[in-house]
Amino acid sequence: MTNRQSIVENFIPFFEKYMLPWTGKQKTFETFKEINIRFGRKDHHSLEGSKEIARLAYQMNSTKGEGRKYTLPQILALMDQSYAIHSYRKAFFLPKGSVLKGQKPQEGKN
Repeated sequence: MTNRQSIVENFIPFFEKYMLPWTGKQKTFETFKEINIRFGRKDHHSLEGSKEIARLAYQMNSTKGEGRKYTLPQILALMDQSYAIHSYRKAFFLPKGSVLKGQKPQEGKN
């Protein structure tokens, strides 16, 4: 599976149909499905949405932090820092009338 569309169209329906509820992976699958739903709604485009997705991801296959390079609090702190830097750059360093990648220029504003 290389893209989200393939996951939504193939992987998730397959496991909804064939996963046995007593296998112990049901909760992980439900969390995985919820994360994909949130990506589809573009929740990851906001800081709070990204944080909630990170919290959900850290619930999956939990090993009490063993094997993870960063803890959840470290990830959330990095997200805060990154968002603050991006907001600062956006507010102070973009030339007047410039457009961020992925945004359409507003008519009548230059």
